[in-house]
Amino acid sequence: MPASAETQRVIRYVVYSKTTGQIIHTHSQSSVEDEEYAEVPIEEVRAMLSTTLDFVRQLNNLAPDDIDVLKVELDDPGSKLGAMMVDPRQLKLIPRPSLALSADKGELVGDGQDSTLIEIVLADADGRPMDGAAAALKITTNRGKLSARGGLVELVNGRASMTLTSANETVTGVRVRAEHVDRIFVPAHLDLEFV
Repeated sequence: MPASAETQRVIRYVVYSKTTGQIIHTHSQSSVEDEEYAEVPIEEVRAMLSTTLDFVRQLNNLAPDDIDVLKVELDDPGSKLGAMMVDPRQLKLIPRPSLALSADKGELVGDGQDSTLIEIVLADADGRPMDGAAAALKITTNRGKLSARGGLVELVNGRASMTLTSANETVTGVRVRAEHVDRIFVPAHLDLEFV
């Protein structure tokens, strides 16, 4: 992009799921002659991306009418869209909700029996719990045993919990990670120790 990219308006087109708001693909065009991002009619973008859109739809197992393209304008050319999603009702970018993990203790005795309760909360961009949210989460750990079979838990009113039981070893780098099964929420991790 041109040297003046810091001050110019950035136009991007995001391909998103109309059901979840998840951004699946992004596209931008630039004009070599004008040295700036180019605005293109949305129907032209859809036509240009038709093969890509069909592939993305199939890859993400989406219905043909559950995918759309939205033009977004950003102030910063380096803006990352990974922490954003589309609000399908308002047709605008919003921050993705994020998961947060906490445990009632950070150190467990490495005896294969000590355990801690891990709380999972879904929060909005301002850090407020999203009380009405329901979703499936996948929890993983690199050490110890989780109480939920396969690490799958359901958020109920924006909250979930499970127990981590230590392994019979001393380990300083025990990581527990939570992510939404459809990867819509920003994932989170928690570091613990077996002492």
